[in-house]
Amino acid sequence: MPAKVSVIIPVYNGQDFIADAVKTVRDQTFPCAELILVDDGSTDGSAEKLDDIPDARVIHQANSGPAVARNAGVGVASGEFIAFLDQDDLWAAKKTAKQLAVLENDQTLDYVLSHSIYKLHMITERPRWAKQKYFDEPVPGWVLGSTLIRRRTFDRVGGFDPALRHGGDDVDWFSRSETAGVNRLMMPDLLVYRRIHSKNLSAQTKEGNKELLSVIRNMVSQRRKASH
Repeated sequence: MPAKVSVIIPVYNGQDFIADAVKTVRDQTFPCAELILVDDGSTDGSAEKLDDIPDARVIHQANSGPAVARNAGVGVASGEFIAFLDQDDLWAAKKTAKQLAVLENDQTLDYVLSHSIYKLHMITERPRWAKQKYFDEPVPGWVLGSTLIRRRTFDRVGGFDPALRHGGDDVDWFSRSETAGVNRLMMPDLLVYRRIHSKNLSAQTKEGNKELLSVIRNMVSQRRKASH
């Protein structure tokens, strides 16, 4: 039996982006068995657009943040592998195939990540918060969109922290996975294209920086405790 990959995309006011993201999932050379779209209380027409996407499971919830949306998607996923994609990002066509090959070749690996690169979308100037180096060449993609995770590994690490609503939930999850002692690999392949535009969650620098600082402080505290 071929491996079954469940793809989860949280959506919040993403009607201008979601069709392109879904297309890159559909265009995978190794087909993804399950596409789960979680509408996080959108107000821009995204909800109706999601309902029109064929062969996708759509969940509608009150606005609760991306962590809650991702957890809801995982809650109904049936695949032995879990992949995440943000509504405004894109996958290379061989993303699933290449990452599955690595995981199936090494059963000791719990999850893999890939490199990513930034691309301007519907804007002509780079925002201040987006560093130029991320546009110039692929960099290690410490983002959920670059991962392929064994379901049993996700269950072991646990879900995303619903209190983190401004981009810190992925950093927190990666930290907890390290604490849990999972075996992960950063692949050198460029498999994710991150579209930078005027509505990126990352642009909410005040809230995002405050949240990230809180996550980092917690990481340091937990590691200090573990060392004693």
